[in-house]
Amino acid sequence: MIGRALTVMTAFTGILMITALGATLIMSRTNGVSLPLPNWLLCEAGLGEDCLQPEIEALEAEKNRLLAQSTQLRAQMRNVEAMESAFDDFTVFKMRSLGQGGQVIHTGVKFSTLTTPDDWIESWCYLNVPAEAGNVQQRITIGRAEPTKGVNFTEVSDGDLSRVRISRSEFEKARALCAWP
Repeated sequence: MIGRALTVMTAFTGILMITALGATLIMSRTNGVSLPLPNWLLCEAGLGEDCLQPEIEALEAEKNRLLAQSTQLRAQMRNVEAMESAFDDFTVFKMRSLGQGGQVIHTGVKFSTLTTPDDWIESWCYLNVPAEAGNVQQRITIGRAEPTKGVNFTEVSDGDLSRVRISRSEFEKARALCAWP
């Protein structure tokens, strides 16, 4: 029985009264004819056949879906591990624009593996300033970071900023735009 009371009472009159799920079903057995009980009532009483079959089939289908997904994920992991074995380390860069002047903030993060993105080795951030005619593009290092030491910002003088045509407030904005891990 599935956690609910089932009461069956018979009387000398040939009336069968079944109470389940708060409802009463009265069946009469007259002239040798017996009315069948509904399957849900038999299942509730623990008497029915194949009562759990739909649930079993649904669980089997879900199990098969999860096994197929697991197999697919294992194959993908093997592919990633094969790619990973071909490289010593992995570096990911994020670029953000500082403004209208073409200055771009680059943040690099070096990882030891592809499969553990939380295990980074080091990170750095720098600002690239476009060159004026005939000059070479300028780069200012904003800072470096390590997992155990945090971010170490580079001290940049106002003279260094002036040479690359960046104000102190623009440089502070660039610092804020570094995408540290």
